[in-house]
Amino acid sequence: MKLFTLVAIGLLLPSLAYAQSTSPFGNRGEIDLNNTYHPPRVFIPKAEVTFDAKTQTVTGVFNAFNSEKSTVADLGYRVELMSLPEGTEEAIQESSVILYDVQVFPENITLAPQETKAVPVTYKLPGLPNGAYRMRLMMTSLRGRDLGWYDATITVTGSAVADVIELGPGPFDIPEYQDTVLEPLSGPNVSAGSSFEIQAEATSEQGITVTPVLDIYEFDQARGRLNQVIGRPQTLRAGQPTRFKMPVVAADQPEVYFGVLWLRGSSGRQVSSLATYRWVVRGADADVLWTRIDRMGSKANDKAIVAVDFVGAADAETTFDADVVVSLGDDHGVLASHTEQGLKLADSIRQGTFIFPLPRDIVGTPRVSVRIASPEKEYFAREVRYNLAPQQIDELASDARVAEGRLKIGLVLIIVGAAAFGYSLWRSRKKRRS
Repeated sequence: MKLFTLVAIGLLLPSLAYAQSTSPFGNRGEIDLNNTYHPPRVFIPKAEVTFDAKTQTVTGVFNAFNSEKSTVADLGYRVELMSLPEGTEEAIQESSVILYDVQVFPENITLAPQETKAVPVTYKLPGLPNGAYRMRLMMTSLRGRDLGWYDATITVTGSAVADVIELGPGPFDIPEYQDTVLEPLSGPNVSAGSSFEIQAEATSEQGITVTPVLDIYEFDQARGRLNQVIGRPQTLRAGQPTRFKMPVVAADQPEVYFGVLWLRGSSGRQVSSLATYRWVVRGADADVLWTRIDRMGSKANDKAIVAVDFVGAADAETTFDADVVVSLGDDHGVLASHTEQGLKLADSIRQGTFIFPLPRDIVGTPRVSVRIASPEKEYFAREVRYNLAPQQIDELASDARVAEGRLKIGLVLIIVGAAAFGYSLWRSRKKRRS
């Protein structure tokens, strides 16, 4: 038996298979807080870090905690270094924070239900002036989906760097939206192969010649750099803001794209803060946000339950039909698989639950693979490994069997209790009649 259930979150489907909207954001509706998608609840409740002035390195350890009843895998973390906010937390706006550096650590962590795991961290700082900074530790998926975070304050000392150029992101300049101000992280839709510009403004305390560099990623830095655009060198005058425009040619592949702009000095190193941008290339595309094992099995005839959160095109314009194939496997191959055919995909997130009776014992590392494809094209294919120790797998499977046994006992007691009550009621009525 393979049971598949599907829940759609925030379903908003255009009437046509492809309907280009006059809005830069397609047919995206208002956010419904009662129907909002919630990613796995993985947090960083505690972290201890120290800064070494000699090596300009932060070392320490943080706790990654999975508060879910499911097993979550494919986890890494990201370190962001930014300016220290001033004022109360309520008055702080993230847009006013200066971002200096981002580094991705693809650790491939797996967390069992309610598990806390200590994760060591070593982070080499870029060249920054002495002073206090905010260091954010962010749990993410290996494909860049954000989870919980922890903010720590570090104080840099012993640095030989006197100044960092402040680079502020500006709006997009997209020909088809000339009358619309598009903020840098708003994610406007563009057509494949089209040209547009991103804008930024830099201010330096000293005169310097710099070269703007734009790194482009699919969705997030976690997926690796896709392309790099190098602009023309420009000379900044001390204390005078200088505007930059960087030409971008949209990729052919429909997807969410993320751009990071920075300034390179004559030595070749980064001499500015970072400016970030996000845009969407129109067209049919699909992604899997998360897979989870809601129930672990280990022996033949055990039931394993797998949950998959997936989504279609991010442009909120394109809908298409595709087959979703979910497989559960281990070191010896595929244990079970299920195909759901002809699902209509759009920008709404869908959650599917798959129940797989195991035909044999699990050997080695459990893994879940998902493929989303139509007869014309494959949109997504990836495998997630659940790096659990054999003892953990056995314990999780045993807990699932015990829980199922308790459920069966509870159902029997309810049925027996109902029958006894019904018999007692029947007897009392019979006595009243006699």
